[in-house]
Amino acid sequence: MKFNLPVFTAALLHATQVFAADWRIISINGAPAIGDPAISFLSDGSISGGTGCNRFSATGQTSGDRLIVSGPVATTRMGCDGDALLQQEAMIVALVESGASVTADVFADTLTLTDVNSTFVLKRTAAPAPHN
Repeated sequence: MKFNLPVFTAALLHATQVFAADWRIISINGAPAIGDPAISFLSDGSISGGTGCNRFSATGQTSGDRLIVSGPVATTRMGCDGDALLQQEAMIVALVESGASVTADVFADTLTLTDVNSTFVLKRTAAPAPHN
């Protein structure tokens, strides 16, 4: 069963263990993610992660069912192998900056982030995710 954030805003936003966690990006537009991309959301609004190549960070909050990021996403600039990894990185950064909608499936422990161009499915990890 999936629930949209506005329905559970009061309950879930105060339950930081639900959203303030490390999330592995498992699929992008239905295809498996390349490498180990991940996003971490902290209760102070910090967002950080890895694209499969470079690391990124930002500050944000939720507003209704949207992830709102304050300012641009900062990224490292390491060389990435292959066009597919570079494209994945661009899609991840664009998604974080886009005001993506957030849908939680609390029973499957997944988040789905969607913008006009892409849909990402994230799975909460038991241990902190490496940000590479």
